Amino acid sequence: MAKILSGKSSGGKHRREKGEARQPARPPDSNHGEPRGDQQQAGNKWWTLTAVSLGTFMLLLDITIVNVALPKIAADLHASFSDIQWVIDAYALTLASVLLTMGALADLFGRKLLFTIGLSLFVATSLLCAVSPSSLFLILARGGQGVGGA
Repeated sequence: MAKILSGKSSGGKHRREKGEARQPARPPDSNHGEPRGDQQQAGNKWWTLTAVSLGTFMLLLDITIVNVALPKIAADLHASFSDIQWVIDAYALTLASVLLTMGALADLFGRKLLFTIGLSLFVATSLLCAVSPSSLFLILARGGQGVGGA
């Protein structure tokens, strides 16, 4: 009540007292030296594009390398023609069958989290493929790569 009687209220515009300096007007989009949101977002878009491009490159490189190395894989693992077909098909089938599910999970839990988990799984199963002692182990590891790639 004392504020009302004295003419000073907390609501509304503040009146300058005599001798009080006027504050300089700031442009409406000024963030006091901090990067603007759209500039920061543009930087994040490039990092996102780079990460997704590298992930896609890894998937395509993996497919190409396996197709080129099939004769050597068959010789080293003493694998039959059917086993070698499954090396290719295990990856393709798991990738195709899990892709929509992973997209739905990415919507629920976040794209960045699912991309990181998928990339980690893909790298881990790639290492398993590199040290596989048998064709069955290689086929199972390729299936894991398909899940990670999705």
